[in-house]
Amino acid sequence: MFVISTTAPSVAPDFIPQIWVDTTAKKAYIAVGVSTSADFIALN
Repeated sequence: MFVISTTAPSVAPDFIPQIWVDTTAKKAYIAVGVSTSADFIALN
């Protein structure tokens, strides 16, 4: 599942390796854990 948003991740991921795309900053993140939003790491 992909999350398409205009912001960086602000909630904990639902699963590993969930993808979050910030269309405003043009950044993609992948989940490496499921505890907090800090578990999303930037891919670019």
